[in-house]
Amino acid sequence: MDAVVPVGDRRFAINRGGTGRRTAIVVGELRDDADGLGLARTATIACDDRLVGSAVSDDQYALAGESGVALADLTIAHPLNLLVAVPGYRPLSSSLTVAALAPRPVRHDLALRRLPVSLRGRVSGRTAGPNPVYQPVSAASVAIIGPAGPGGELPLLLAQALPEDPVAGATLRNRALTALGPAQVTVLEAARQDDPFVSLADPGAIAAGSVLRFGTPHSGFWGEVSELIAHPDRPAPAVLAWLTAPLAGSVRAGDLADAFAKGAYSGPTTTPVGAAWGGEAVVWVDALPANGAVLVLRQPGRPDRYFDRNVLTGSDGDYAILGLARMATLELQVSAPGFVSQTRSFPVARIGSGPLDWLLAP
Repeated sequence: MDAVVPVGDRRFAINRGGTGRRTAIVVGELRDDADGLGLARTATIACDDRLVGSAVSDDQYALAGESGVALADLTIAHPLNLLVAVPGYRPLSSSLTVAALAPRPVRHDLALRRLPVSLRGRVSGRTAGPNPVYQPVSAASVAIIGPAGPGGELPLLLAQALPEDPVAGATLRNRALTALGPAQVTVLEAARQDDPFVSLADPGAIAAGSVLRFGTPHSGFWGEVSELIAHPDRPAPAVLAWLTAPLAGSVRAGDLADAFAKGAYSGPTTTPVGAAWGGEAVVWVDALPANGAVLVLRQPGRPDRYFDRNVLTGSDGDYAILGLARMATLELQVSAPGFVSQTRSFPVARIGSGPLDWLLAP
């Protein structure tokens, strides 16, 4: 490079001996992190070094520049920052360093995470007798039971998607709960998702550390009370229940919330394997936690978060898995008292084709 000429907010490198020939500096695969699908053809790749451009094939990408101009000094290391965008996937920021005197091109493979998708359907069961008909099955369990990952990790389905990205050191474990008296409390005023508190008409036996579950069994969310204060605008016994974490959903005035005291932990402490992201409802773990009242996500420096395991059907037999990600194929199992459990494998790529309904036999 013979000179650098600034023009506005850009700098142009002048090399009188440049060959005009572009050579690859970095090469690598660009794939879906679940099924290995090549993504490079539809990718947009930006590099913070403006002398470096990109080229793609079906599953490979390359960063290239003019010989003798881009990253021309081979005796020093060159850090590069990439931003990769593919429709339907989380944007990926990645950094690498082209080491001094390193043979070029440098290998740098990338994997992108598909954005969470939803799977909906209905579960119906056949009645017994000479003229059977299919009727909706409520409170049926819809679970992901496989397949296991290449390292033996197992998929765990949460009924509520992760509200944020878990931090390093996060664990999941089952915890027992004991119903308080009264077992339900009434929401006094509507509250929106991410509000820090909820107003209650009468807290009953609720105290700091109590756990509340809002919504129906097949569609709800949890919160933990951090503090109770007298309601500033309503007569006693109305209170504001401040929560340890923002509300994971919205509530309406008059809604009922189940109230619990925390019990003992049981079963193994499981650890997420690989990166999990907010909005996802499938977490890969090294071992499945015990079945029980509630799953608790514990994270260093953050409040506990509470989740139901698996998904239940509603009164019309309807179910929704919100936040499917990081899987190529689902092995789903539906079970309900009085019916034979049913298992099916389902490619995640087909989710957009419509609902997945189930017909159970007694």
